[in-house]
Amino acid sequence: MPGALLKTYCGTTGYMAPEIIDDKGYDGLAADIFSLGATFLDCILGVEFAWLKEVSKNEEQTREVVNRVFTENEAYFDESLVDLLKQTLEFDPSHRTTAKKTLTHPWFETLSGGHTASATATMPTVGGSGHGVDQ
Repeated sequence: MPGALLKTYCGTTGYMAPEIIDDKGYDGLAADIFSLGATFLDCILGVEFAWLKEVSKNEEQTREVVNRVFTENEAYFDESLVDLLKQTLEFDPSHRTTAKKTLTHPWFETLSGGHTASATATMPTVGGSGHGVDQ
């Protein structure tokens, strides 16, 4: 049912959105964007973000660890990357970025010689849910 919150506790803890860890019910797309941000951070730093599973027992601890990672590594990040990571690792799911905004984020221009994903890009829907890039 569109708009219904998911309740299943699933995923790799170090990549889970805080709302899943806190067992609050969650929007699957928003939670996936947080996990994508954690994956970006892994790839950029060359370290596994999943170490959070040892300390991220709740949203407060997760926030503390993410903030520490930003502080300790900010010299390695350009402004555009910081913006992308902050948007994907936003703790409030209602303020977290969308898949479409992520795909068209200016940071990707630095990787692709000035070309980002098309603003009209679409992704397949799952089970006719209507969830795709525009969500």
